[in-house]
This record gives sequence, C-alpha cells and structure tokens, in this order.
Amino acid sequence: MVSHGDRVNLEGRPKHQTKAIQRMTLKQALARPINYHGQTTHLVELSTYLTAAQKTRQRVMVELKVTPLDSHDMTKRFVAQYGQQLVDHHDFVHTMSYQTVLKLKQYNSNLIVGYVVPLNLMSIKQLPADFYSLQAIGLNTTMVRQAHSIGSPVFVWTPDRVHDMQMMRILGVDGQITNQLTQLQQVNRQPVKQFNWAIVENMINQFC
Repeated sequence: MVSHGDRVNLEGRPKHQTKAIQRMTLKQALARPINYHGQTTHLVELSTYLTAAQKTRQRVMVELKVTPLDSHDMTKRFVAQYGQQLVDHHDFVHTMSYQTVLKLKQYNSNLIVGYVVPLNLMSIKQLPADFYSLQAIGLNTTMVRQAHSIGSPVFVWTPDRVHDMQMMRILGVDGQITNQLTQLQQVNRQPVKQFNWAIVENMINQFC
C-alpha cells in the first residue's frame, strides 16, 4: 500500500482514532475512504502507483517503512513482487532500517537502494548504500562531500520553504524530497549565484 505512515484516519472517525493498515485486509484498505490533511481519498496499491508513474516516464523513490507489524519476510516478498520492475525503470528504494538496506541488496543487487539517515551525527562512509537521504536540519557541506567522496548521491528531506531549498542547492545536494514541488521547480530553474544570502550564511556556518 502507498501511504506516508502505517496508520490512517478512516472517514467518519475522529482524527485521534487511527487504524493500522496492517490490521486491515487488502480489500478493506482499498475500499475504505480515509481523511488526510482535510481531504478525502483512498489508499492505492504500489503496483497502481508505479504503473501511473511509468506512463508519464516519472522515476519513483519508494520509502520502505519497517514496522513491528510487518511479516518476517516482508522485504523478501517486496523484492519478489516489485524488485525487477523498479530495476527496469531505474527507480529508487530507501529505508531507515539498516538491516532492510542489507536485505534489499541481498535479494536484488541491481536495486538502487538508499539509507535514510535518522540523525546527521554519524559517519556514512561505511554504510552499504547506493545513496543517502539526509535531514535538511543540520546538514552541512562536510556531510555532502563525505557522501560524494565515495560516489554516493545525497537526497535531502524535507525542505518545504524556498530559502531552505536554496540552501540545499548551495550545499550541493543531488535531489530534494519536498511537499512543495512547484516551489522547488522554480528554485531549480534559478542560477545558484542568485542565492547570495544563502552563500553568505553557508560560509558563516562553516566557521561556527
């Protein structure tokens, strides 16, 4: 299922009453309307999502969120069902579970697998991932250069304000994960040299 979290607010229930997706059957999950940020929508299967993306030639980054309710062979089943499709379309998979990163590469070494680093306080050079997803908060050029020194791209989450997006470009990240796509597209069309204030702020941060 495609969802930001593992729990959803079913339509007609108070906001504080959420239900774990894993506690529903596939039929129930697809049929029940859910409320999300004031909108009513439906959950969809990942296969449906991928098909829609491929029709528009849009590459996808799938975040695999591991929870205690998952079956013990969840990663193996995920790769068996979606692995080759993701490889064929050059899509990405990333996760905050270190063990899941290892398993994804074990089950299909051709998958482009990233590690979602929970805190920008650890060295990433020894982590067996193809790319890294780092928090925008606390990110600096040293961390970006560290990843680039081993040939690994850096994606950053989640800059939703224009000046944060500008700062991420100054830092040299390879991609930004945001909820404000239109604003990011506008920022990406601008030359970096226009972000004078961000350049100055970044220089100051290097010495503080």
